[in-house]
This record gives sequence, structure tokens and C-alpha cells, in this order.
Amino acid sequence: GTMKLGHADLVRRPLADEGVSGARRDAYVRALSVRALHAVPASIEGLGDGPEARLLALARALLDDAPEASPYASLVRDDLEAIERAASVFREALPATVSVRRDYADVTGIDFYTGPTFALWAPFATAELAAGGRYDALYPQLGKPWRAAGFCVRLSRVLDLHEAHPELFTRGDA
Repeated sequence: GTMKLGHADLVRRPLADEGVSGARRDAYVRALSVRALHAVPASIEGLGDGPEARLLALARALLDDAPEASPYASLVRDDLEAIERAASVFREALPATVSVRRDYADVTGIDFYTGPTFALWAPFATAELAAGGRYDALYPQLGKPWRAAGFCVRLSRVLDLHEAHPELFTRGDA
């Protein structure tokens, strides 16, 4: 399988820095989430040549897995380091049959997640089997100043995959 790592702040911070919010921000995020670079210019049209050029360059850099080439690289330096730390931890913790890859354009949950995110994929799966991440803003809203992380295993997807490809679920020690 594959563990994909992302971080919503790679986009949240630059958009906030440029004053982009609301429907325009949502359209930009949607374009990145489906890897539709051609849709990015329409999402930021009217911001002015400078912000439009920078945000288009950001989208290209994230989609090309080259965030260091982004005009916002210094703004998101800590977030890039957080992804690298998460990748290192997952590489050590997961079996060798699961590859770990960074997906800088994965900005899923930009309104919810506040740190690294992940999605677990398996061969033949049409959607992630598990997903989660860091969401520090949840508990303060509930009156608790806690840092938080969590995940969800999509059991129906795991069961559907098991039914279609039981060979993926054989034990290595059998």
C-alpha cells in the first residue's frame, strides 16, 4: 500500500497571506485537490498580477512535488519540516510493503486540519482505506486547549477490498 502525507497549511498560509478567502479560496483548494492546474487561474482571477502569479506558481510547485520552488517556501518552512518528520516516523513504523510519499497538493480538510494529514491506500482500492491528521482547533472550540490528532478507518472500503481481492489480506507468516 501507500501512505500519502499532506499538510493543509501549505496552501492555507499563502492564501491568507494574499487575503484570499471564501468562495475563491474554496475554488483554489478544489482545483488543487483534483489536480486541475488548468482551473487554478479562474479561482484567483481578479487578485492582481502579483498575487495571481505567485498563487499559480504555488499550485505548480505543489503539483510538481517541489514546494521549495514555491514563492511561499519560507512562509511554510515549518510545515514542510513537519511533513518530513511525519514521513520519517511512518517509514520506521510501517512495514516495508507500505511506501510513504509526500503529497504536497493534498490540502483536503483545509477548514479542519491544522497539521500533517495522511491517507492510506492499498492496491486496487478506488478510495483511501484510512485517513486522518492533526486538528488542534477542535478542542479549543469545545473549551479544552488540547492538541489533537486522529484518524478514521473506512471499514466498508476495507471489507469491499477484501471481498474483491482477498489475496491482499493473507498473513505474511502463514
